[in-house]
This record gives sequence, structure tokens and C-alpha cells, in this order.
Amino acid sequence: CWLKAARPGRQHPDPLCTAAFARIMVTKRWYLQAAAPETPRANTCRQPCQAVQMRPQQKHAALVFLVAATFTTRCPVAVATTPGHAASDRGLADCSRRFVQPPKTQHATSHNGVALPDVCIEEVGPHHVFVIGDWGGIMLNNGNKTPVPADHRGHKFAARHRLFVVGVDDSAQMRVAKQMRIRAEKSRPAYVLNAGDNFYWGGIKARCGMPPFKQDVTKQWGPIFEDIYKGIGLDGVQWLGVLGNHDYGGFTFTMAWDQLIQYTWGEPSTSTGRWMIPAQYWKSKVRYPDFSVDYYFVDSNVFDTFAPGAEVGHNICSQLHNPSQASCGPDGPTSLCDCPNWFLDLWGEQLNWLQLHLPLSSAEWQVVVTHFPPDWGVEYWKILSAAYGIDLFVTGHQHSQAVYGANDRGNFLGTAWIVSGGGGGITSEGMPDQDGHDDQYGFMDLTLSKDLIVVEAISHGGVLRSTTRVQKREPNPNIPPLRSNLSRVQWSCGQAPHGDKRTQKFLDWIQREKKNGGDVQPVKTMQQTHLATTTSGVVRDQQGPQGGPVDSLTSDLMKRIGEASPGLVDAFRTRALEDELDQRVDTPGKLPLDRTLTRKRQY
Repeated sequence: CWLKAARPGRQHPDPLCTAAFARIMVTKRWYLQAAAPETPRANTCRQPCQAVQMRPQQKHAALVFLVAATFTTRCPVAVATTPGHAASDRGLADCSRRFVQPPKTQHATSHNGVALPDVCIEEVGPHHVFVIGDWGGIMLNNGNKTPVPADHRGHKFAARHRLFVVGVDDSAQMRVAKQMRIRAEKSRPAYVLNAGDNFYWGGIKARCGMPPFKQDVTKQWGPIFEDIYKGIGLDGVQWLGVLGNHDYGGFTFTMAWDQLIQYTWGEPSTSTGRWMIPAQYWKSKVRYPDFSVDYYFVDSNVFDTFAPGAEVGHNICSQLHNPSQASCGPDGPTSLCDCPNWFLDLWGEQLNWLQLHLPLSSAEWQVVVTHFPPDWGVEYWKILSAAYGIDLFVTGHQHSQAVYGANDRGNFLGTAWIVSGGGGGITSEGMPDQDGHDDQYGFMDLTLSKDLIVVEAISHGGVLRSTTRVQKREPNPNIPPLRSNLSRVQWSCGQAPHGDKRTQKFLDWIQREKKNGGDVQPVKTMQQTHLATTTSGVVRDQQGPQGGPVDSLTSDLMKRIGEASPGLVDAFRTRALEDELDQRVDTPGKLPLDRTLTRKRQY
């Protein structure tokens, strides 16, 4: 019955006691309600379990759910249930029709990992859920009271440049919201899954670390969220979500991402009580009459964090765009130097958290909601999906709409996944059609049942673009657990390491090549490579095309990019860019090669 008994490899203190989905109440002391034993020998099971020592952030939770190791069935633990609830998990106490936030706290990260109380939906199906991401546009100072998409297809973003479609690109969020209202009258979704990037360009226009539950001084919540997504079938429907990279600031971490979490408690007068992001990562179970769904909400923004001097245009930890004394206070990151490792530690915590809770799920469906699609961090998601039978990923980030069935050609994951990044908060990747016969803007309508999830992609014109049937994926217990002890990144704070500047030059050149149709498709990975250097300068180990030296960093870049794009290295050599990159600056210690170079980037 002890907390430590739930950890793999630990022996239960009393082999006669068995706990199954025990409910822990948040009081000054933590007790487990145990039923009378079924066998006279198991008298110890009559006693309440010892007080459980929880982590500080868990003490703020309304309740958390634990599963203790099962050693025998002779002494089951029963927990009081609410009469009349015949949902799939009977061992839990009260069950609400709405998602209930944990107790209010002063810190946005206090509830990380929290499990909300179960939600019970007792209506007869079909059971609908809407999905949307990248939806919150910007307000212009031109008297217009409706949001417009952030323009990501202008000349500043040469790789994304395209023609502007008047009547669509200037009102994408409003068009998608209109179709949601029309669809909601018929579908009556129980809740909305929100894949992040809630406000463009850079989240709530205030600084992180400000007093919690600050009033809506930015006036974004009303005209961009509350006043847009309403109507029959949408009024009162809760939005369950995660943060996207633009919610942190896009190329900074100091925007008011913590206020996005604190809005869960509905302090500003604009709130209608629908917003639900109680933590950076959290979970909830929804119980239907004959099945249940476990949702895992995950922060994947580590995939947009790099060394402060690298990837300056699209780096949450960018040295160029973050203030010199950037800090979010005790919630973190505490400084620019702390930023990349703060996100890396957050990712490691979530990997441990997922591997603890996924195998304990008794729900028919396991669904992960996160901002970045699973081709970011594919090495992690492939293992987790196969080992624990994740059935569906709900994502955004890419500014378009797509559904990948588990058996679709080219689906590397083996699990179905949705990209719903066409919510209209930012202009789409491709050119939309005036009538909505495209996959650029839109949302998804999920129909849940015991044996099947049907995904319908609805465009901004109300066109049904595709229908995908998702079936359950069974876990594979033979797959070894994923290692989550990620190595921390090392660099010199202050001025950006010289290698990062040279790396950025290389990346700039790559983007010019992509614009000209170059062959650039680096391999994705989360690992950072540390290259040995001397204290007097980088080690020279090769000769350039004109006989000049090429340092080990440039050589390694060429080698690794060449593995994915052989023609690129030839062009690199013939243009003699080694000399451009071969600037010599003394750099003591080790020089990190940013992981940008070994992961596909979306521009």
C-alpha cells in the first residue's frame, strides 16, 4: 500500500495486501480506504495504509491515482464507488460530467503530472470529440474586432512564400470556428482536444513570472477565444490542451505561458470556465457507458530548444531574442543558460511519467495529446507506442491538416496520428481553396466507440476531406523500457560559442539551397554531439578543396549532412564555403554541435 510499492522491482511490504486503482485523498494525511478482507488470514488488510509521502507538487492535486504492485488476489482492496456508474473502471469514487481542475496553486508547474478526477459521460453514443490546433490569431490595431492569422507566408519567410488568398488567409480562424459551430449543432462534442499554439505570434503578451491569476490586461482571451468558439453545441464545452512553442514565445521563453496554465482556474472576468491546461503535462480518464479513454497531455517543446546561440530565428532559448536577464522566476527557466536543460529535464520527467502510467492503464483507448507531431522525437515515440500500445496521437505545429492511419504507407510509427495545425491562427503551409477543397485550414471530428475511433477531417469550407478508422494497438511487453536519463547540454554562457555562429551560417546556406530546390533532408535525433577541441582552437584534421585546412567541426557537419543528402556536400565543397565557415576563435572545453543539424526542420 506504500507509494514505493508501486515502483517496479520493489517488494510489497505486506504480500497479502493488493491495491488496484486506489484513490488517494488530498488531506493533511494521505490514507487509502481498504475493504474488509475476504480471507481471515489477511487481518492486516483491515488497517488503513500508512500515510503516503508525496512530492510537493503532488500535494496540491485534488487527487492522484496509484497502482500498487499486485502479489496476490486473496486480499483485494475496494474503494467506494458512486451508485449507478457502470463505466469500465469500477474501483474509483465519485465521477463528474465535467473535468475538474486541481486546487489553485501559486506556481504553474506545481501540478505537473497530475491526474484529474475521472469524467463520466453517461449519454448514449455516438460520442464526439473535436480536435484543433494552432488556432489563436492576432488582433490588428485597425479597428477590426476579429482576429486574423499571423502572416507566415511573407517575404520574411522565403521558404514559405506563396500568394495570399483573400477571403481565406485573412479570416482563417473565423472560417474554421464557423464550421465548428455548424458541426457542433449536429455532433454535440463532449469536449475539445487542443493541440497548442493558442495565441500567435508569441502567446499571451505579458512576461512569465508575474503574479499568478493576473487579470486579462492583454485583452486576448475574449476576442480570440471566448467570443469566437461559442454557439449551440460549443457553449460550455471544455477545451483540454497543451502548450505549443509559440505559447512560450516562439523564439523566446519569457512570454506569459504560465498565465495560459493559470487561466484554468478562470480568474479573469472574461473566463467562461472552459479552459483546461492545469499543468505542462497531465492526464485524465473519460469513462463512457461501455468503454473508457486515457488521455496523456505531453509538453514536447523540447524539440524547439537549442543552444542559445543556434537557430536564432526559431529557438525558444534564443540568445538573440530573449532579454539578457531573461527569467521566469521559480517556475523556470531561471535564466537563458538554464533554458535548454530546463526543457530537457522536463522531457525526461515526462518519459518517466509516461512509462509509469501507460502500463497501468485499464482503458480501452490510450491517446497522447502533444503539440509536435511524432516525427519529432520519433526514436522515443516508436518505443513508447509499441511497448505500451498507444492508440492515437493528437498533434498540431505543422500548419495544415493530415491524418495518418496506423497501416498507411509511410507511417513509420505503427500508430495512427493526427496533425490538426490548420486552426487558422497562422497562415497555412500551402495555398487554400476559396471553397475549402483543401487540407490547409480546418479541424477534426472524432467519433469514439468501444472498438473504433473514426476521424473525420473537416475543412474551413465545411468539406469532409477524409475519414479514417482507427483501431486499437496492443502493447508489446517484450520491448525493453525506454531510457530517460538524457545527457545535459554543455556550453559557455554569455557570448554564444563560436561554433554556434558557424553552425547558423551553415543552416542559412542550407535554407538558401532549399529555396533553390536543393536536396536537404537531415536525419532527426534529439542527441547532441560534443566534438573534442583544443584550448588553442579547433583541431584541423582535413584539407579543403584548395588545400586549405578544414576543422573537425566543419568536417563532421559535412559528413553527417552528407549521409542524408550526398549531393549537398559536393555543392558545399565546390562553393568553397569551408573558408567562410573556417573562422578561428579560441574555444576552451567542448563545442556542442546543435541537434538542429541532425533533425528535419519545418520552414
